[in-house]
Amino acid sequence: MITVREEIRSNYPETLSLENIRCILRISKRKTAWMLQNGIIKCEISEKKTKQYTVRMDDLFEYLDKVERADPSVKIPVGRFSAKKPKKQKKQNMEQLLH
Repeated sequence: MITVREEIRSNYPETLSLENIRCILRISKRKTAWMLQNGIIKCEISEKKTKQYTVRMDDLFEYLDKVERADPSVKIPVGRFSAKKPKKQKKQNMEQLLH
């Protein structure tokens, strides 16, 4: 039986682009770029406007290992990629309107 890592290795090059990472993780371009810019996934960032992110396959697997272990260093802030306000914030806003 083929593992997920073997499947990724066979279908993608050793150095991955933002688009490759996005497809593998099945997340948005915006979220992928944020994760790369903030060091959630190790990468090299070039000065080019296109294809500026380069991620080694091993760095992606390191990230996936951290996710499996529920490492807090890879946790994304709640509401960062959601248009909805957290419930607590909604309640505070309502209280401000009433006073």
